[in-house]
Amino acid sequence: MRILKLLSIAWVVVLTLAIASFGNEWNKKTIMKLTEPMQIEGVTLQPGTYVFKLFNSMADRHIVRIMNEDETEVIATVVGMPHYQLEPANESQLDFWETPAVTPPAIKNWHYPGEMLGLQFTQPEPAQVVAAPPPPPAPPAVAQAPPPPAVEPPPPPPPPAPEPEIAQAEPPPPPPAPVEELPRTASNLPLVGLLGLGFVAASEVLRRLRAL
Repeated sequence: MRILKLLSIAWVVVLTLAIASFGNEWNKKTIMKLTEPMQIEGVTLQPGTYVFKLFNSMADRHIVRIMNEDETEVIATVVGMPHYQLEPANESQLDFWETPAVTPPAIKNWHYPGEMLGLQFTQPEPAQVVAAPPPPPAPPAVAQAPPPPAVEPPPPPPPPAPEPEIAQAEPPPPPPAPVEELPRTASNLPLVGLLGLGFVAASEVLRRLRAL
């Protein structure tokens, strides 16, 4: 809490809030120049110049209108509660709620110069951390079909068979030389005589064999 309070005070210093009081005691008109964002009753005021004035009502003196610098546009209308302090403010006084450093400072009390009675605004609710939704379930795994087998390229065609060599016909052997017949020098009579002698000898042998 102390750290937050110090941060709130630091915000007041960093803001370099230049507040000038104008107008009369009735509407408490105050010009505020903001150099940093600031919030009041849930309304965030961006850096710029704003005019704070009490609503012109005799019955309710707790309604504050926040307008632009030219007072031609009402930025927001907020309602505060009476707040007393022991000493009057020397100038327009702003007190801030303790808020986290990540959020703009929120106005707690506003006192007009010279008055002990001011207005108090509600403390902003702490920002609620919204849990991130769980991630969607992963889609079921789809079985993927195995890839088709790779088509093997066809084998290369066999090399062309060598052309058969044409056998050259061997030349035919030369014809045999003709046998030269010897010239006849004698007749066949001696041969016939020899055959006749042979027959005679054979018959003589047969005859003797029979005689035995």
